[in-house]
This record gives sequence, C-alpha cells and structure tokens, in this order.
Amino acid sequence: MHSSFSDKPKAMPINFISDIFTTTYGTLIVCLHNLARLALYKKDTPAETQRILALRELLWNPEGQPLDGLVSHQFWTDEESGMVLHYLLTQPSGVPTTGERKTIVFFHGFPDSPFSYKRILQHQALQNHTCVAISLPSYGASTPFAESTLYTPDNLYPLLARFLVHIKSTYPTQPLTLFGHDWGATIVMSLAHILPETLVTRIVAANSIDPLGARHTIDNMLSTATRSLFRLQLPTFFRNVGIVLKQIFGRSHYVFMFRISPTWFRHLAMGQGYVDYMVKGCSEIVCEDVEGTTEQKQYEKDFYRATIAGPPPSLVATPGTVSEGLKYDHRVPTNLWARFHQMIRLYQEPLARGRFHDSTLPADLPRFVPASDAGKPSSTDVALGRRLDNPYRVPMTFLFCDADHALDWRICTEAARIFGAKVRVLKGLGHWGVMSAGPEVIEEILKDE
Repeated sequence: MHSSFSDKPKAMPINFISDIFTTTYGTLIVCLHNLARLALYKKDTPAETQRILALRELLWNPEGQPLDGLVSHQFWTDEESGMVLHYLLTQPSGVPTTGERKTIVFFHGFPDSPFSYKRILQHQALQNHTCVAISLPSYGASTPFAESTLYTPDNLYPLLARFLVHIKSTYPTQPLTLFGHDWGATIVMSLAHILPETLVTRIVAANSIDPLGARHTIDNMLSTATRSLFRLQLPTFFRNVGIVLKQIFGRSHYVFMFRISPTWFRHLAMGQGYVDYMVKGCSEIVCEDVEGTTEQKQYEKDFYRATIAGPPPSLVATPGTVSEGLKYDHRVPTNLWARFHQMIRLYQEPLARGRFHDSTLPADLPRFVPASDAGKPSSTDVALGRRLDNPYRVPMTFLFCDADHALDWRICTEAARIFGAKVRVLKGLGHWGVMSAGPEVIEEILKDE
C-alpha cells in the first residue's frame, strides 16, 4: 500500500540518505521477487492464455453489457487535457426501498480496475441507484497521461474534479457519494479536503491510509516508545516499535521497489513475466475472501487477471483512426507491461502530499485555500488542507478489514480519526474484503450521513 511521508521540506543530507536507502532496499526487494518468480512462477499454458484472452474480449467489449447485463461501458472526454476516462455505469432499475436515489462513484486501487467492484455493482440493494465505477488514468480502458511524469496532483485531482462535476451535472438531483478502496481511498481522502459538500455529500474510504495522519500516528508511537524506554517500560517500547517497523519494512515493503528509478526498475524487473507474477499473486489474495468450488475460484482469478490486463488489441483502435464507439482510444495500452509503468506512478508521485494550483480546479468549485490563509498566494499544497486541526470538508467513513496483509489497523484507523472520520472495523476480512459486498459494506455505502 502506501508509505507515509512528512510534508515538511527535508534537508539535503536526509533526502540523500533516504534516496540511497530507498534504492538499496527497493533493489533488494525486486531481486528477492525475481528469485521467488524463478522458483514459483509458472508461465501460462496456451489454454490458460486463450482463456484469459477470451475473458478480456468478453468483459471489455465497448458495446457489450458485462456482469449479466447490469453495466455498460461509458466514456468521458476531458476538454482541457484531451484524456478519455472510462467507467462502468449501472442505471437504476426501480425505486429505492429506503431514502432517496443516490449516485455512487467508485474509485479502485492498485493494480485493480472498475471490475473489482463487480459484487457491489451486482448487489440487489444498489440496483435502484446510479453506480459509476471509474478506471483511473492508465488503468482499465482509460487513456494514460501524455507522459508518465504528468501523473501528479496538479493534473490528477483537477481531472477527477472535472469528471465529478460532469457526473453531478448528469444526475443533478441525486446526492453524490464517493467510495474508494486502496489507492482509490487515498485519492478520495484527498478529494474530501478539496471538494465541497455542494458537490459531494459523503465519502467512504476502505483499507487505505491517510499519509499525513499516519505520519502523525507513527510519530506518536515512536515518541511513546522513546518515553517508555527511558522509563524502562520495555513491553510498551517493543510493542510500539514493532508496529512501526512491521508496517514500514514488512507490510509496506513493496512500496520501496515502486519508488526506485523507473529506468532501474525496468532493468531489474526483466519484463512481462515479473508483472504477470505480481498480478497472479494478487489474484490469489483477492480470492481468499471468495467462497465457492475450486472451479469457481479459478474463474475469479481469471476474471481478476483479465480485468487488470484491460482491453485486448482487437478492441483498441490503431493510431490515426477514429474509434467511432466500436473500439477504444488508440492510446489505451493493451500490454500490461507497457501500462504498468504508469500504474505505479501512484507510488512515485506525491499524490497525497504534493502541490497543485487551486486555479486548476473547475471554476465553479470553491477555492481550496482555507479561510485562515485568505490573501496568501493561490498556489496551494494538497497537505495544506490536511493540517491536523483541519478536518475533512465532506463527511467521511473509514472502513478497515482487520485481516489486511498490507496495512496495520491501528495506524490506519487512528490516521483517519485524526481528521474526523467515523471508523468501522470489519472482522476477519483481508485487503480486498470490502469487495465481497457484505451487509456492513452495503449499509455504509447507502447511508445518508
């Protein structure tokens, strides 16, 4: 998942030491993964390859209606950047049994796609609401940024804000709820400090981390550990230090390999096989919370891999041609190795703590600069709205599955509470547990406040 970083500028020696450590540790992790891949990874058989390709063609057919006809493929073109964002759309089939009809926009994480929400989209309780599951840039069938270096707060957040204004204007009378998982949750947490309640009514974030809140929580744990050491309260010392070290070097170890130089990562990873090995590993974890026969679980793994891979070449237009709705934009990558280097920009860019100009947000949104900073230059830091005394602007609920492989519940839940989020812990579920569409998850999605 995500590591936590300070928002304060660091001195050059600290940056230099940090960069050296990140590169060294990240290189070690990639090398260990390569050894595991050589020992454990089995290349797909021709039958498996054909099975995945057939699923890709079925699920990503732009004129099809996958998930038993419940959803359709939709596209929105951003006039400012020229980017095309893909999303899955469900239209209401009846009148809500309780409350008013809502529009719910789902943000996926890494390395997922909007299809990760299939059980939630198929849930009977949501079929009376408008559901939108977006493909983040370079994921699914959305186009990437023109250059990977553009995957920054200055570009991503205004793009998503414009998309949400488009969705709200399409369904103006329906309250708008955002739901994010993994990196999608970190993104909606940032949006909770940027977007007004006049646009977004409520936000639900699941199994992620608020980086600034987590940094504050970790600092508190280390301070407690230091005081405990001086007082010879060794159990408290080891407990707090253990939580921090396990999160940074254990649960979040893979973050280091994504933060090394992209060129160096390409050399170390040695091609498509490395990414296939990672995605296969993720598919195994995703299916931990899936009940069913061996055949059903294998289908779920194939389904996951097919949705991560995105549209096959047969469904993507060639450069210089117009798709005319029959094919995806020619900029959509059809090779997972090619798209992977933009996908991991989520880890390489300071999306949770970097700078952007509030002038890049849609003109009809209130300025991002807090009232206490009125009169200061409008160049604003995303983290400026994430000061410890500045709660989320939009009501927030944070869900956490306590059997998460990647995140420690104590750090994540406290980090969310700092900014005023309501916290609900789901017992016995892993990182992708919310995707099983359990009753607690559906209840939180449909709450009015």
